[in-house]
Amino acid sequence: MNVRTGAVLLVAAACVVVACGNDGGVSTPAGEPAGPGAAPAAGPDASSSPGASPDGSPSPAHDAGAVHGCTGAAPRCVGWNLRSHCEPSATGDTWVTETCPAGCYAGACSASACVDECVLGATDKGAPCKLWDLGTHAFVNSDPAGNLHDRARDYDRSLRTANMPAGAVMNADYTDATLTTISHYDGFHDSAIWTGSALAAQAWRLLATGSPDAADQVAAITRTLHRDFTATGDTGYLARVVLPATGAPVLDDPNPCADPEWHCGVTANGESVSWLGGTSRDQYTGVLLGEYLAYLATPDPAVKQMIREDTVAVATELMKVHKGVVAAIAVNGNVSFDKTLDLENVILAPSEMPGGKLQITLSTSNAGDSKIMGMREFFPDYSMLVKQALGLPIPIPRPSSAMMLGAIFQIALLTTEGVPGMEAVHQSLASYYAAHAPGWLDIAAGWTFSSTCGNGYFANHIAFILLHSYAMLESSPTLGPRVRDQVLDGKVWAALKGHKNPYFTFLWGATRAAPAKAEIDAARTQLAEFAPAPRVHVARDVTAVPSYAPHDATCTSPPLCDTATLAVDVKDRVVDDFLWQRQPWQLSDGGDPRQVYPGVDYLAAYWAGRRHGFIAEDRPGTCTRFER
Repeated sequence: MNVRTGAVLLVAAACVVVACGNDGGVSTPAGEPAGPGAAPAAGPDASSSPGASPDGSPSPAHDAGAVHGCTGAAPRCVGWNLRSHCEPSATGDTWVTETCPAGCYAGACSASACVDECVLGATDKGAPCKLWDLGTHAFVNSDPAGNLHDRARDYDRSLRTANMPAGAVMNADYTDATLTTISHYDGFHDSAIWTGSALAAQAWRLLATGSPDAADQVAAITRTLHRDFTATGDTGYLARVVLPATGAPVLDDPNPCADPEWHCGVTANGESVSWLGGTSRDQYTGVLLGEYLAYLATPDPAVKQMIREDTVAVATELMKVHKGVVAAIAVNGNVSFDKTLDLENVILAPSEMPGGKLQITLSTSNAGDSKIMGMREFFPDYSMLVKQALGLPIPIPRPSSAMMLGAIFQIALLTTEGVPGMEAVHQSLASYYAAHAPGWLDIAAGWTFSSTCGNGYFANHIAFILLHSYAMLESSPTLGPRVRDQVLDGKVWAALKGHKNPYFTFLWGATRAAPAKAEIDAARTQLAEFAPAPRVHVARDVTAVPSYAPHDATCTSPPLCDTATLAVDVKDRVVDDFLWQRQPWQLSDGGDPRQVYPGVDYLAAYWAGRRHGFIAEDRPGTCTRFER
């Protein structure tokens, strides 16, 4: 086979590889929300709180260790009944802490509400964390089965207890169905996206309530994700997971270091670690969603700085033109040739370039055999590569990548806005965004839903979460409506709204001035069907349930309900790692009673709903506190 024949095959493969059609004025925003649907947090005293932020949401919780330099900072809760506020003094402004007569909520003393200061089951100097009722002045039992908030509290407990080894979210596999002893962990290839989603959940929780426990978790998870960026040694390149070289959790891979995508015994940040590469775009989407929300929520300058470093590194790499990059290209294993490329909208990973070259392997028959090593690309049009590599100017638009690029630059603009010393960086980001955003949105507007028998449904999730971020941040009167109305509402939501996905519903609703009440109510009903923790991978079989008939005759392995008209209710849905990324039509699954998923899917949906006023507090006057 000659190079020209290989070129034709490469173009034919390109749409398979990148999933064509659905691939998986300058705004300088000051913060959430540009989206008109953002609502003040539901809860007592929120609207009148002296700690309320300009958009009406409660102020974030405590900035651990801050003593001076607090001018302009909002009051915050530092315990269930402790409030700190900034007072000037002769030696500089100082945080002053006071005890509230009843509770502290959203930075203000409250007679009817208090914030969670700990996670249930934790201890501090021997004192256990329990649920406190302000009305009865007594500790009470949590009711995860009966209350959505208590269910979230219990999933938070379960997540931290069993599913976050080394601070990274994974699936826990036990020795038997009693769930007594953890045998090993799996799901580590997707650790970054779910750890980022856990950060998003805690950030929404912090924005909704001002919980000091949420503030602590935002800081802790941000440190984990910042480590995922810095451990690779490649600017802007994200590790899927980073584990200590010694004392690491046991994984379901008996010899991970034999896998070339694992980098074992690497010194990073002064410690020996092992990190997993081969990072895909979906990992970035969850991490950037979490870091965007954490930046809005945290009052801690050190946490903001970590997020700024991460988001600016990604955006600045994506806007560079990387000149003279040598790529070894192979097609179907029969044609191989080297090509020197100038690449834009990519993040290079020299640590993963065998022989110092990009490795691009393509298969015309099996997309799973196609791969790029040494680079994570976000091409809005794959012809950016194909034209250079093969001289064929054939457009291959990728709407999801275009959405992601818009969101990434909006997040980087957010984290650099008004920051001393970042003026030049901010301006360069703004200029690049202004020049490219209209074209990106032209491509994004071409998004179409494509999922045959549920295959590849996860691509909708990774597009949706950054499209939500984009819609919330883009405040331009010209571009904002294009993002929110034309792309998110008119294309993506229009295709997905019948899928009984409360997470998507709440994220969509947050961008609308008046989301349809019936759709929000239905989403709340579906989320209430999400079973309490632990999230055990139980078997499911609803193939004989009449309400899920007719079945889709073209989709038989596994059997699905009619993909055009039906979706399985959450209570009957196949249990999986993150429910909202999975297709909603599958009717049966054998399960594994020894496997426990993290429950980040419940936490993210619940706290997004609480943050945007779609879910009311159903356990009013209660909070977690240490029993002292």
